[in-house]
Amino acid sequence: MLKKSLSIIFIGLITISCSAKKVLIKEQDKPIIKKEIADKTISNNIENKNLNSYKVKLGNKEFIDEFYYFEDKKNIDFNNNLANELALTFEELNKNQSLKQELDKELQLRLKYYNNLNEIIKNSPNKNYSAYTEKNLTQRTIKIKNIKTNEIIELKNTSGNFEWTNDSKSIYYCIYEHNRCSKIYKYYLETKVNKLIYDEKDPNFSLELSKTISQSYILLNCVSHFSNEIRYIGAKDTIDKFKVFLSRKKDVFYDLQHNGNKFIVITNSNSPNYKLMGVNVLENHRDTWEEIFPNSNNQILSKMLLNKGYAIIFYTEDFLERLKVINLKSFKRFNIDFKDYHNYDLLPYENEEYYTNDFYFKISSLLKPEILYKYFADKKIMKKVSEKEVFSYNSDNYKTSNLSFRGNNGLINISFIQKKEQQKDKKTLFFLLGLNENDSFKPELLTLLDRNYNIAFIHLKGAENNSKIWYESEDINFKKGFIDDVINSIDFSIEKGFTEKNNLYIYGEKSTALAIQVLLNKKPDFFKKVILSNPSSYIFSNQKLENKKLEESILNYKIDSHPYYNIKDTKYSDIFMNTEIDNTESIKYLSKIKSIKNNKSKSYLNIQKEYDLNKTFSDMYYFLLN
Repeated sequence: MLKKSLSIIFIGLITISCSAKKVLIKEQDKPIIKKEIADKTISNNIENKNLNSYKVKLGNKEFIDEFYYFEDKKNIDFNNNLANELALTFEELNKNQSLKQELDKELQLRLKYYNNLNEIIKNSPNKNYSAYTEKNLTQRTIKIKNIKTNEIIELKNTSGNFEWTNDSKSIYYCIYEHNRCSKIYKYYLETKVNKLIYDEKDPNFSLELSKTISQSYILLNCVSHFSNEIRYIGAKDTIDKFKVFLSRKKDVFYDLQHNGNKFIVITNSNSPNYKLMGVNVLENHRDTWEEIFPNSNNQILSKMLLNKGYAIIFYTEDFLERLKVINLKSFKRFNIDFKDYHNYDLLPYENEEYYTNDFYFKISSLLKPEILYKYFADKKIMKKVSEKEVFSYNSDNYKTSNLSFRGNNGLINISFIQKKEQQKDKKTLFFLLGLNENDSFKPELLTLLDRNYNIAFIHLKGAENNSKIWYESEDINFKKGFIDDVINSIDFSIEKGFTEKNNLYIYGEKSTALAIQVLLNKKPDFFKKVILSNPSSYIFSNQKLENKKLEESILNYKIDSHPYYNIKDTKYSDIFMNTEIDNTESIKYLSKIKSIKNNKSKSYLNIQKEYDLNKTFSDMYYFLLN
């Protein structure tokens, strides 16, 4: 599935901590730890007991895995280690209470900008019911309220993703288990019956429900890192059988909308930068596809909106996102320009209306908060509808700038934001973004900007979380050049005077966090501090290629760049690791980093447990600032 642009880079990070010392905290915030564990002396460096360590063979190489027992969550040594790590983190995060309280209060005020981003409310088509979600740890409860009687029905253990049928008699919803949305159920309001509709057996795929803007079809998207498959059903259909639109195929992604007698499809099939196609909604008339917007070498399509008369294409060109409007009858097209914006991001509006030629979109930039516009396609004019407010913010106090250069895998752009009255030490926090990920306004970053941090976004090929991740690529030159491009981007920023060698910080999430782990084995103390959020698993599936030398070269690269087995006996950067309890790779990684004899750095582990955006940012920023 195409990556949906989000204005929150850190969304979905959750942390809890444990304490071994008495600190000034609320009683309900104290962790529960067994007394015999809490009374242990806590050291920042784990003692390496060499508990039944064994050899792991990868290709023709062997590695020692001292922490293999972490795979067994019932193992007493694993649980003792984990409890001590959480206690250490909790202790660290509460040393400077005045700073922590200051960050908590400041971020709470600034995060109101997001306006309950994760709350979902959908009324039934007949307006007799209102369905909404309530968060509960990683799962959500869907509540369906009868507007007339106030009766409430609860559907638990869901992802919060649901869609109404057009007769208002039932809803489809996703069940959340094993860290993914795996099953689709249909709930019938009159009979109060739950019916299993679809069960995704492949653990690499997760499910998403949506409705076409025309309200004619309900779409079930099966998504993995490397492909997707959309199934569809008429929103009026009473026979509960989703049809496959296009079967999943490795490295192929697509999305679709409905317009009259056609499905409008955006896909990267034989089109690396995506193209827009139209095809008949009837299965027996899908032999002929028409091209609406072709693949282009310099334009990367990312999203689309659709109404009765127009298709609106979001695409990136020269590191800027643009809008192209296409008349679906005449196929005439025109662009919408944003001359007053630099380093900006465009987003479709969630509540589009189909039977109109007008549409809404949102725009924000590194300097400007989000503004909602209405565009009148027939008249080619737009009108400002609303603008989000931000606590204690004046754009005149900040400035943005850009650097571009040619890297190993193509052109790289680095965008910066900083206070105009910048002090001398030039501390810089770097983020890795993909070429089609754009710069949006992030109010939480003001907390760092106001404390003398520069913020830099490195845009390079292969960085985005839902892309064809670099370590699965069959292009060995691309694989080798990716990490070098990150390093070169930072070196280039130093050379041009945007930052300084001893003031480098970096944040990574999922695949970008994994890339940073690989980078650290190449340059262990390159950064002063590093934040890793739930790094992706290091996939070791072997490609069966006709070119055996290439297959061997890719395998050797994977072995030589493995983040865990290639940790060196040397000093590493300070690391703050946010991860889930099931992500044993991350827990093992941090434990091995801290067990190194010659590593005197400080590293901390946070386990994601409950969604709390304010606490997430507060904990991470405390790590950077304290």
